[in-house]
Amino acid sequence: ENVKKNNVGDRVKILNQDLFTTDISEASVVTLYLLPTLNLKLRPKLLKLRPGTRIVSHEFGMGDWAPEKSVKVGSRTVHFWRVPSAAEAAKIGKSAPKKS
Repeated sequence: ENVKKNNVGDRVKILNQDLFTTDISEASVVTLYLLPTLNLKLRPKLLKLRPGTRIVSHEFGMGDWAPEKSVKVGSRTVHFWRVPSAAEAAKIGKSAPKKS
């Protein structure tokens, strides 16, 4: 409905599918409104996207993957990342303590 109203149908694809099994490899922007545990569970898949792909999360971060920018919108925070190179992506999460 909003896609049609804003005339962006040629630039936007909205998927209502299982986020862990859906192929998002062609995405240039991914928006998230998930709890922190789900953001972290999804993070490996996001880090495999093309370098430069933009990730936007409402309110919750991605653990030790620090956002490039965080903006307050009213009482909420929106976080912004860009997927790094494969070499840089491989380093994310490596410094976190292992759970036993």
